[in-house]
Amino acid sequence: MTCAICKGRKGKRFCPALGSEICTQCCGSEREESIDCPLDCPYLVESRQHERLAGISPENFPYKEIKISDTYLREREELLNAAARSVLTGAFNTRGATDHDAREALDALARTYKSLESGVYYETIPPSPVAQALVRQMQELLKQFREEETKQAGMVRTRDADVLGIPVREVARAAADRCGFQLWSEAFLEGGRPDLAGAVATLIAAGARRILVIPYFLTLRLHLQRDLPRLVAEVSRGHEGVNIICGDPLDGHPALVDILAERAKEARRKL
Repeated sequence: MTCAICKGRKGKRFCPALGSEICTQCCGSEREESIDCPLDCPYLVESRQHERLAGISPENFPYKEIKISDTYLREREELLNAAARSVLTGAFNTRGATDHDAREALDALARTYKSLESGVYYETIPPSPVAQALVRQMQELLKQFREEETKQAGMVRTRDADVLGIPVREVARAAADRCGFQLWSEAFLEGGRPDLAGAVATLIAAGARRILVIPYFLTLRLHLQRDLPRLVAEVSRGHEGVNIICGDPLDGHPALVDILAERAKEARRKL
């Protein structure tokens, strides 16, 4: 009997997932990739005993532009655990789900969350029906986590940016690199972590004695005129001997016109 997958080599192993014989090569290469292997498959169990996961070079990581700091990992541990549980639970609850489907689902979710943060919502739907079902499962589980977290905290703690860690962190990192700052931290006025006080404390602990607060992605009147000056003053009073000043907002900067014009040109080329 020929292999049910490659149709060329001789089938030497009975595959309980496919209900037919497959060759050893296809069993090894397609296991949990295109084959929904049952956990008690003897070949799967045996492979786990000798499995050596190949190392992945950081150069091959997807979405390298998304930078996750140690502070983010510590302060958003519950969110990260919830995200991991959503993948695991979604895969177990979705019939036929394989590692490939999980990767497709995660890629689609990442693209969707990136569009949410850009201000233009676009839901990316993976091509595989199984991956689509996985996305729905993961979205529902993350929604339940955020609702429960909001109920317990009495406020929205996890925003779309927190799920993906963009774009606030990426802008802060890029600006620090361009200015040559060795110490830097992103900060959120509401919902996200760290807040301004936490970011300042982290910088001071690292040796900073002069701190610049540069506002961006803020609502002009509410945050810039009311909240930010008050918070900077409160944080300054708590750290005598540290000079903390607030720079001007992006609003009104002449470069914004160039940026908007460039975005308009890019959009026009797509029409």
